[in-house]
Amino acid sequence: MKTVLFLLFALPLFSDAQNKKDPSLVINGSVKGLDESSIVYLTDGNKPNDTLAKGFVKSGAFMLSGHLPEPGLYEINFGSAKKKYPLFLGNDNIQMNGNIENLKELEVKGSPSQNDFAEFQKTFNPYIMQLNVINQMVNSQQYIARNDSLMNQYATVNSQIQMAEDQFIQNKKSSY
Repeated sequence: MKTVLFLLFALPLFSDAQNKKDPSLVINGSVKGLDESSIVYLTDGNKPNDTLAKGFVKSGAFMLSGHLPEPGLYEINFGSAKKKYPLFLGNDNIQMNGNIENLKELEVKGSPSQNDFAEFQKTFNPYIMQLNVINQMVNSQQYIARNDSLMNQYATVNSQIQMAEDQFIQNKKSSY
């Protein structure tokens, strides 16, 4: 009798646990310069043909909602402008504001993963630009010895990248 009563009282707990929804992604955006009724959609950064969420611009704003399997690199695509912006997202509630003509200044709030990604870009983009310049100079030479100053400069930048990478990982242990 006690077992039956326990099961009757516990049954609502089991059914409630099954009704819990997985976290979902919601992006509310206001990006000036988008055409009215134009499409805005989110794609997987590694599978650009995989549309995960889409919405349409209405009165200068849009909303996308969906579920992401895991935090990762995604792209928000602004259809009429034929522009896209990389985002590192999880299932977060995100607010996006800016102007389509200046996506570098796009303000994204509500995603800890995106905040870490922005910090990552701020840290490593200057190193990548340095390596690109050195690579162009190296490639313009027919033969460069291992002890050439350009090769030494290249090795120095690579070493700086490794140290910055180790520091970034150390500071962001819980980050994707």
